[in-house]
Amino acid sequence: MTPGGSVGPAEDLPLCMERSGTIPKAAAGSRTAANGHHPQDKFVGEGLTYDDVLLVPAYSEVLPRDVDIRTRFSRNIQLNTPVVSAAMDTVTGADLAIAIAQQGGIGVIHKNQPVENQAAEVRRVKRSESGMILDPVKLAEDAVVGDALKLMAEFKIGGIPVVDGKGRLVGIVTNRDLRFEKKMGRPVAEVMTREGLITAAPNTTMAQAEEVLQDHKIEKLPVVDDQGFLVGLITYKDIIKLKQRPNACKDRHGRLRVAAAIGIAADSMERATALVAAGVDALVIDTAHGHTRGVVDMLKRVKESFPDVDVVVGNIATAEAALALVMGHEALGDPAEIVDVPIRLTVRRSDTTNFEGEASTATMKRSLAELAEYLTRELAFPQGVFLMTGTCLVPGDDFTLLVDDVVTVRVGSLTLTNRVAA
Repeated sequence: MTPGGSVGPAEDLPLCMERSGTIPKAAAGSRTAANGHHPQDKFVGEGLTYDDVLLVPAYSEVLPRDVDIRTRFSRNIQLNTPVVSAAMDTVTGADLAIAIAQQGGIGVIHKNQPVENQAAEVRRVKRSESGMILDPVKLAEDAVVGDALKLMAEFKIGGIPVVDGKGRLVGIVTNRDLRFEKKMGRPVAEVMTREGLITAAPNTTMAQAEEVLQDHKIEKLPVVDDQGFLVGLITYKDIIKLKQRPNACKDRHGRLRVAAAIGIAADSMERATALVAAGVDALVIDTAHGHTRGVVDMLKRVKESFPDVDVVVGNIATAEAALALVMGHEALGDPAEIVDVPIRLTVRRSDTTNFEGEASTATMKRSLAELAEYLTRELAFPQGVFLMTGTCLVPGDDFTLLVDDVVTVRVGSLTLTNRVAA
């Protein structure tokens, strides 16, 4: 524009970029800014959008229905869809963890919150749907209507079993019972369904539960043992979800799976304990740099305290870091620290004769130098096989020693040298 506000000559108007994101040389050369720079200087390269890229399909004999994308998040957790959401406070809370698990993945609840809040998030996921709810929300017999409405709103549920002081089922209260109730202090015992309760035994299958729910036109089926104690709850909503989302990531009880993050701070073990009590499926030791003594020590403490809970550790960026965490120590190369893990050994001679057998670090007496004697004496391997250098081995990995040659064998990122006597 001119000082008076009118539009100047055409060459003063903003230049238009072509689709490639570059300015035509002729146009760029016709204009120079006051500071001496050309507009072309602002563009360091070509930019592409999603519509600019086409993946060209190639010949294939594989049909989509034949593709299996299942993978493992950890040793005991299988993902039907290989998607994991990050343990960030702007990413994964209970809502996203539920949505991810429903689609076959898993979410990691972030740790940037008080311990009790994080544990509550885990409980929300585990209670969101299940085959049989093992620890259902319940009310005491002396609770009031206000208590029932509060729990229904908090857990987004429409019915709550009522138990006596010993845990025996005495009734069930639903939102239908409370729909027109205005007295918040009225005892739940006066409005709940007490007579003719329909219940199921602990060994009831989902198919059997569905028939009972349909026959009696109810949505909640309390599960009680032979003494009348409440041990679970089956809901029609959960049965419908099982049919709608067959690929959901669930545990053996039909509950959605969820992971949660801890760190290496002073309260990490307290946090881990609360998360395990809430039903978390995996603990994630979440740090910016996972290849440190503090992280390895925390891993040891967590596994010692919760041996049945899967543990994931990160971030790491090297094979050495992965091996340090797998082996449970930070001093790679120290034979005294090698744990007892099974190893598959294969030796191939120049005449292509194969000798195979099972060994372990314990069999090696924690010293790789004793491997040769064990191989020749116990497994009838050929004479003269010696491991002159090396550290620990990756659990379950295969490696090959070529007899009559001097070779370097890589196991992960570790190097083992095989020297054979003439």
